Amino acid sequence: MNLSSLFNGKTNLSLANLSGANLEKATLQKVNLKDANLLQANLIGAKMDGSNLANAKLKGVKIMEADLTKAILTGAKMTGADLTKAKLINVNLA
Repeated sequence: MNLSSLFNGKTNLSLANLSGANLEKATLQKVNLKDANLLQANLIGAKMDGSNLANAKLKGVKIMEADLTKAILTGAKMTGADLTKAKLINVNLA
């Protein structure tokens, strides 16, 4: 299921279960995904700049060619995530 048309800036998806969701090329700019479950989700080419992914479960996520500029990834669990060609400018990992 492609959910990309449901999200816009300032959307609060904290604690959301989006495991396996198809969010390819979704616009998720400035979206709150803190503590969200995104296991095995497809985020290829997604625009996620400024989004909060702190403590999110990102195991096995496909984030290739996604824009994560200024995203917050503090404490995110990213084992097996594919970040090939992802834009990681000023990402907060602290």
